[in-house]
Amino acid sequence: MWSILTTLCVLRAANANADGTHDDAPIMLQVNALADFGQLSKTPDFFIDAETLTSLDDWHSDRDLAFVPPPQNLRFTKGLNISIVTAVPVHERLSDDSYASYIAVVTDHPEPHSDLSQHHWNWTQRPWEYLENQSLEKTFIPGKEGGYYYTVASEETNKNNPKKENLTKHVSYVSSYLFCSTSRHGTRRAFTVHGRVLHCPWPVDKIHEPEIRVHLFTADGKYLGKTVASQKPDALKEYNTMACVRDVFDNQNPDKVQYGRFSGPFKQLVEWMEYNNLHGIAHFLIYTFRGQDVGSKAILEPYIQSKIASRVHFQHYPEDQDGRFGYILNDCLYRSKGHSKWLLTSIDIDEYIRMVSGHFFPGHKVPLTSFDSGPDAFLKFKKMKRPQVHSIVMKRIRFARSTPNQLDIASTWREAKVSEVIGFGALPKIMVNVDLALQLSIHYVEVFKGNVTSLLMKPGEAVIHHYRTPFREDVIYNEDENASTKDNLTTVHDTALQGEVALVRDAIQKRFHVNDVSEFLTELASRHPLDPKFT
Repeated sequence: MWSILTTLCVLRAANANADGTHDDAPIMLQVNALADFGQLSKTPDFFIDAETLTSLDDWHSDRDLAFVPPPQNLRFTKGLNISIVTAVPVHERLSDDSYASYIAVVTDHPEPHSDLSQHHWNWTQRPWEYLENQSLEKTFIPGKEGGYYYTVASEETNKNNPKKENLTKHVSYVSSYLFCSTSRHGTRRAFTVHGRVLHCPWPVDKIHEPEIRVHLFTADGKYLGKTVASQKPDALKEYNTMACVRDVFDNQNPDKVQYGRFSGPFKQLVEWMEYNNLHGIAHFLIYTFRGQDVGSKAILEPYIQSKIASRVHFQHYPEDQDGRFGYILNDCLYRSKGHSKWLLTSIDIDEYIRMVSGHFFPGHKVPLTSFDSGPDAFLKFKKMKRPQVHSIVMKRIRFARSTPNQLDIASTWREAKVSEVIGFGALPKIMVNVDLALQLSIHYVEVFKGNVTSLLMKPGEAVIHHYRTPFREDVIYNEDENASTKDNLTTVHDTALQGEVALVRDAIQKRFHVNDVSEFLTELASRHPLDPKFT
């Protein structure tokens, strides 16, 4: 038996609002924990590399797309600057079948209380108004390639439902203030501005280089600095549907039990990956951070080795809870451009999409790989085409969790109704049309190309099973593996996913070469960073 000192990035699954509703903004907590892996007798050598691995910075594989450096601040004036959080090389086909090559520069503002794209009307406007106002001769990008987004009057920024007359529509534009170049003394090109994401036009013969340096200037020639856009050329192929995989979360903090205490992030991640792969997710983009539990390597590496996943690693730990989501979502979006039609951007590892009805599939039957063909089949059924829809929206319904030795989808108890939106509460999740999206938040495509729309899948067509404990109830998930996790709110018996259980268990057994899947799940579920035995 041996032990290592680990650091785990913790995300809280939901925030409570004053009106009793909740949203999915994460609360992150970095916790040092003494983790004991000596008990994993039925999973030989499973965490053995963690004995010498001190940081995920030291983990490298041939599926690493990029190691993203810490954010770089660009100062416009005293007290007014923006921060570059990631830069991604993009080579994508446009609506007229031509190709565009550019560097997508994802930005934020560096104030400590920044709110990066958490809700589509809650913008921090000062840096962006300054940038837009400085571009007095800006040229708007018209038609299909132009982006649209909205801001709201400051006095209504924190209101749930701002009045329409206080909404201002913005259109993507070519900046006459901010420029970029391939070198310090090279030809300068104007950025196109799509909300918080800036596009720097790039020569097509240089867009596939592994490491690209982008130099930034103001119109009067002031040098702002440079950023690096990294990639692994030819690592990604072309897929129908991909998924972004956020770092795992765990909530065992006794001070936060009002939000529902739950855990088992490694167990959840394994189950979720196998379920989605079985149902047609062709490739996963996995995100890790400096300071994340080094045991993550053992969980993620089998997917990387089988080439169904690639990795992007951030070489810092963002303290801003909303910014961390924005980094992953928008980096993932732009790395998917040119490689995937559809993208699961923020489907959490406790959320499972279920195609309920087969009426929009050929033969009126839901295929096993429904996530691959489902979005296009649904659009065809609705007599719409992909260039008309920027995202497909699905509602969620809460299920009780299963015991730690069982898959969560084995749970058969749920609430009676789907979670409805009240204020910011119980917001839906989306499948994103990669071609049309320009900026994402957790629940919305915030900036999109052209005059397009989202499309709702009714609960009778598709629904997301959300396996979690109820809010404001102190439920210790792993205290007794034989105890029922059913609660007073989950009153409806629902066996819709029971046919999937054996398939997912078999996939886990083959992927991780374990003899006893139930014991393997229990061991993974037992990793509680705030459990007293680890502190």
